[in-house]
Amino acid sequence: MKNKIPVCLIIFVLAFTGCSKYPKDVKDALSLMSKANREKFRDVFNNYKAPKDSLKLKAAYFLVENMQGKGFYKGRQLEDFNVLFDVLANKPADYRENLPWYSNELNFLFDSLENIYGPLSYSNMYFVKDEDAFTAESFTDYIDEAFKSWENPWSKNKVSFDDFLHYVLPYRNFKEPLEPWREMYTEKFYWIYDSVSPGEDIISVANRLNVGSELKFSNGFGRYIVPIAPGDLLKAMYGTCADNSNHKAMIMRAFGIPVAIDFLPQYGNDHNSHYWNAVKDRYGNFISFEEALDDINAFVAYKYKIGKVFRKSFSKNKDLLALLEEEKENTPSVFSSCDFTDVTNEYVATTDVRLKLKNIPQKTAYVYAALFNDHGWSVIDFTKIEKDGFATFKNLGRGVLYLPVFSVGGNLIPAGLPFNITPKGYIKYIEPINETEEVILTRKYHFHKRKLNWLNCLKGGIFEGSNTPEFQNAVTLAMIEEVPGEHITELKNNIDSPFRYYRFRFSNEEQLLTYDGDGASIAEIEFITPGGEKLSGKPFGSPGKKYNPYTPDKCFDGDHLTFFEDSRTGNFEKYVGLELKKSQKVDQIRFIARNDMNSIQVGNLYELFYWDNQQFQSLGKKIATSQQLIYSNVPKGALLWLRNLTEGKEERIFTFEKGEQVWW
Repeated sequence: MKNKIPVCLIIFVLAFTGCSKYPKDVKDALSLMSKANREKFRDVFNNYKAPKDSLKLKAAYFLVENMQGKGFYKGRQLEDFNVLFDVLANKPADYRENLPWYSNELNFLFDSLENIYGPLSYSNMYFVKDEDAFTAESFTDYIDEAFKSWENPWSKNKVSFDDFLHYVLPYRNFKEPLEPWREMYTEKFYWIYDSVSPGEDIISVANRLNVGSELKFSNGFGRYIVPIAPGDLLKAMYGTCADNSNHKAMIMRAFGIPVAIDFLPQYGNDHNSHYWNAVKDRYGNFISFEEALDDINAFVAYKYKIGKVFRKSFSKNKDLLALLEEEKENTPSVFSSCDFTDVTNEYVATTDVRLKLKNIPQKTAYVYAALFNDHGWSVIDFTKIEKDGFATFKNLGRGVLYLPVFSVGGNLIPAGLPFNITPKGYIKYIEPINETEEVILTRKYHFHKRKLNWLNCLKGGIFEGSNTPEFQNAVTLAMIEEVPGEHITELKNNIDSPFRYYRFRFSNEEQLLTYDGDGASIAEIEFITPGGEKLSGKPFGSPGKKYNPYTPDKCFDGDHLTFFEDSRTGNFEKYVGLELKKSQKVDQIRFIARNDMNSIQVGNLYELFYWDNQQFQSLGKKIATSQQLIYSNVPKGALLWLRNLTEGKEERIFTFEKGEQVWW
């Protein structure tokens, strides 16, 4: 009698054999999918079983083994908000070019949408997994399109398969909706084929694409809480720095150019994060470039200090996977995904820091490095706690102040003293000593270099009076002879004549300043009569750029945070003034430069803190009676934090050294 093998055993063996032919990571990924999705991707693998498609099969494996957890958000509220891309797409062609990146115009759009639909919220969305969204056909088409881009003359035989896998092939960088973006971007930038000369290298081609990418950064899109879909990016050409770096990555990858997205979770001396791109040349070096600048070598993040830089990846970082597995709900949100690697030492000088930790909580395996972010500490790095209670942070940027912390139940608990790393790589712990001193404080937040031109542009400018709107026979009333400060400046008018038209005219030297997207500006002007009355009238001024939102009325609205601006470049006369109903005398002129109101404001309530015993301790509250705050009995060597309890948001920690505030 012949032995009979049970049918169920045959099925099991066949199923096991069918799955066992795949690499382990692929099998693991398939095992977590539904049966329908497993079959879908097996169909793709079978489509590439011919020897000639061996690289495509490896590419399919790479994408599937790293697909878990990837996807995008959908929802009715999100669909309602997406009308803003149509609104922006219908703006005149020169609207984006002329509108300043810091303009509030996009915030006004969001205000209108929120009044109808409420603020965008994840609670009104649902998450779609990539494994569910792809069909076998769309997944195969995507891989075929990626390989087609690899055949471009600047990439063929010049970009390795490994670089292709990591920096050309990936179908997403963030959680943007799945769309056939390779076809969309190839069509949009098809002109590149007519622009490139034979033999042009990959960096030259990348530079051409970068210059022609037409993007526009706008911080207003911070309120659009999900990544922008590729089609909407191309439609409106607006976004945050993350969206715009994603846009640049899709442009380059659509043409077979290996490009990465690098980012700072937070600047070392500022509360903002930042994203940009890095393209890989034929020698294996990454060349960084800004997402919003049209020069492949123009990278401006060095205006700030850098603590950590990460490079986004499609593949999973095993160290981050281990962190997520062990820390679970204690994992800080910055490490909620495992798709990036540390590349800090590609950008700045770094130092490894080994610390003895204090009061390690039970069942805690990791410690984090945190930076200050205006109102508390923000994690930017992690490392495993060693058995002896020490921990070593690798590649921390120098010139930055850090605090080691544990993460327990969503709270950050100090694990030791704050420390900074000197430019030469030495570790300096920040701890108060048993001596006190008097400190004189002038600001609660550092004065960024970009803002210097807000003051510099006023030097040499003159206030004029005239009885004709064309300012024929204009009379000079006063001149701003030196760079003004951040507070109200008063000038005496010695001309005892009445005028109907008064204005401020910027000097010709203003045009020589190098701005960061902005231009000649002034926040507020007051013309005061001999009797002490502030004159009112009809504001007027030079037109500035087309669609300029910073109109002359902003200079006479009593708000020191609004301003008039004329950001045109070239030999233009720039001015702002007031037309009166009749001629009147002016005895005094008051003005204030464009500013951030982070200097000490008279009448505001402040509170100074110092760091001791693992927390900030109050040194008392004071109402400012001048442009300086003076505190006595401040512990020497302490880390300090000045808070404005009346208004404002931006605040930074500092030390007081040689009579000055040193910002961290």
